[in-house]
Amino acid sequence: MRTAVVTGASSGLGREFVKQLSEEGKLDEIWVIARRREKLEELASSVKTPLRIFGASLDDEGLYGLLSVLMEREKPDIRLLINNAGRGTMTTLDEETTEDAVSMIGLNCQAPVKMMKLCLPYMKEGAGIINVASVAGLLPLPDLAVYGATKAFLLSLSQAVNEEMKERNIHVMALCPYWIKDTEFIGKAGAEGRISEKGCGSFCLPCSMILSASSTSHISRPPHLIKRYSVTLTE
Repeated sequence: MRTAVVTGASSGLGREFVKQLSEEGKLDEIWVIARRREKLEELASSVKTPLRIFGASLDDEGLYGLLSVLMEREKPDIRLLINNAGRGTMTTLDEETTEDAVSMIGLNCQAPVKMMKLCLPYMKEGAGIINVASVAGLLPLPDLAVYGATKAFLLSLSQAVNEEMKERNIHVMALCPYWIKDTEFIGKAGAEGRISEKGCGSFCLPCSMILSASSTSHISRPPHLIKRYSVTLTE
């Protein structure tokens, strides 16, 4: 069964990924993972491709156990893994709580590695992985120090594993968008006023435009290079 797995699918980029993958009609099923089951159920009712819903947090070790059992039993043909779930906090390191920083590292770094380890045994030639990183991972970023570092990790991981998977013809890319206007990230990160003050708000792009650039046709025509998308998309 041709399958895609999408984390953080309840809103923003994750939701848009699922919608576009469904519209392409090349998959038999999409496995969607997010904490808010009700949002996933709403999404399931609005797309054509059947969704298998996992209403769980990626910091729940039980989720990985469940996924491992299901994959071992069903042997899905995973055509695409999208590690989209993540979060950030706009604050200085000395003001950020240790709990928040460690939790962010767990979600932004450890969870994608766990998902890649789970899915790679069920990925065949031509399959792909998209790790949603950020332009914040391209250089040190004060006030988003931990978040930026987690995205730099994802970028490095994606580049390295892309090379490692060449013999299997499995492609890995890091999607590095700028601020995105129609996600919950800006509000949850406490960045609404600050990006406006810095004059960045006018460069915020909608999810649909970001994904039009990255192209979910990755299923049949995966990109070979790590792609970085930023404000140049507005030109």
